[in-house]
Amino acid sequence: MSKVIERSRPAPRTASARLGRFLWETFWTPFWLGSTLPPPALPARREPRTANGERTPLLVRQLDTLRETIWRQRRSILMVRALWLALVPAALWLGVCVLAGRELPLRPLLIVMAIILALGAVLVALARPSRGQLARTLDRSFGLRERVATALEEAQGGRLAGVRALQVLEATRVAKDVSTASAFRRRWPTRELVPAIILGTACIVLLILLGVRQLNPPPGGNNNAPVAPPTGVQGPGPQAGNNPQAGPQGEQGRQGQNGQQGPQGQQNPGQGGQPSAQGQRDLDTLAGALEDHAATREAADKLANGDYGGAAQALREAGDNAAQLSPETRQGLASDVQGAADQTSDPQLAEDLRDLADKLAGPGPSAAQEAFDQVADDVERIGEGDPGGQQPGQQGQQGQSGQQGQNGGASPNGGSGSGSGASPQLPNSQQGQPPALGESAPLLGADGKPIELPKGNANGPQIDTQNPNGRGNGQTDPGAAGAGGGQLRQGTVGESGVDPNQVPYDQRGPVERYFTPPAEDER
Repeated sequence: MSKVIERSRPAPRTASARLGRFLWETFWTPFWLGSTLPPPALPARREPRTANGERTPLLVRQLDTLRETIWRQRRSILMVRALWLALVPAALWLGVCVLAGRELPLRPLLIVMAIILALGAVLVALARPSRGQLARTLDRSFGLRERVATALEEAQGGRLAGVRALQVLEATRVAKDVSTASAFRRRWPTRELVPAIILGTACIVLLILLGVRQLNPPPGGNNNAPVAPPTGVQGPGPQAGNNPQAGPQGEQGRQGQNGQQGPQGQQNPGQGGQPSAQGQRDLDTLAGALEDHAATREAADKLANGDYGGAAQALREAGDNAAQLSPETRQGLASDVQGAADQTSDPQLAEDLRDLADKLAGPGPSAAQEAFDQVADDVERIGEGDPGGQQPGQQGQQGQSGQQGQNGGASPNGGSGSGSGASPQLPNSQQGQPPALGESAPLLGADGKPIELPKGNANGPQIDTQNPNGRGNGQTDPGAAGAGGGQLRQGTVGESGVDPNQVPYDQRGPVERYFTPPAEDER
């Protein structure tokens, strides 16, 4: 029936009228494209009514009844179409919030949905066909040869006599028979209900997922949050690769006199814009103190997610609104901040937190704004890996420990920077060129020629290390390198199980002269 009504519509005569009709139909395309409705007609002036006091013709009443039936069908179709058109942006909005994890503003969505529903209501009001359009539709649908349209014009004219009265009577009988046709029976708008049900179900599912996501946030927070190195693991420092003694001896010498790293070595500064391990613990402590208060919950969430710049900005905004907090809220926040200050290892952050707690608990809450700004600066500093909160004494101890480690690295015994039995120091020119690992440097005599040491096994003849006459105080342990009396087993210098300092007595003179720096007058 709708297609017949569309064909029965007279085509515009002028170009401007055709252009206006094209623009009108294009504007309403989302509401009629793909449905059983024809494109909406341009609004026309109201049809003339019968004069007061005159009897309304039966033909006009029958046509009005058919108009109500058609309008009811169109109204149900347009209402369901407007509903699922409004659900399209809602489903897109929920999909972005759930799948992409982004928070979109709700007001633009509500405005778009309201506009779509308002346009649907306007089109419902314009979807009622006119009497003339319905009469022409009946004539063309049932092959009545314009009998209903002609009778309608005569009935609205008011004078019925002779042939005109017979035409109106015949058209009335035909309209009564046509009203029982299947085209005017009530139907469900199935074509529009299917997408409406699908979109409605999708919106409900996405809304449930969004609620679950907000109630149970992911435990990992932001996947791009910086990961703090484990406690006690020292990353590559700025001196790596620049130390000429980087090797087994330098590695042992860096441990200093104690032979192990101090507590300062574990608090390594962060690198690559990430906080250190200790700084990460301080920031986590601060986040735990701020998360229980509505005024600072945003800053706590950003700290937990690793957004330290956003957390600092949120703290500054909280400082701007500090004067609006109630006394109970300020006291509770001051207590939590004081507790976090007691657990913080960064001196500057701990001092600023105590200052913030004092100003929040004081009578003038407006003074807390500056304290919030100082804490925000500390968060940015620690989040960027700047260990500015260390005390000067700690830095001096670190530098002294590193210097002692470098000095101790020059010792062949490696691990003890000084002590009895240490080898004499080499000149500076010779210290910078250590022999390759796994190779022993040949011993040179006073004339510069290599000295061949006697070789043998552990069971070979014994060599008196005290005097050429073979007198001694006793036998020493083969694994000892002390200078006391005793006899040593003969063997190659550098062999496994024999101390490289066990040089035969008759060769000690050239070896000692080789390792003794020349005097100032000999230079």
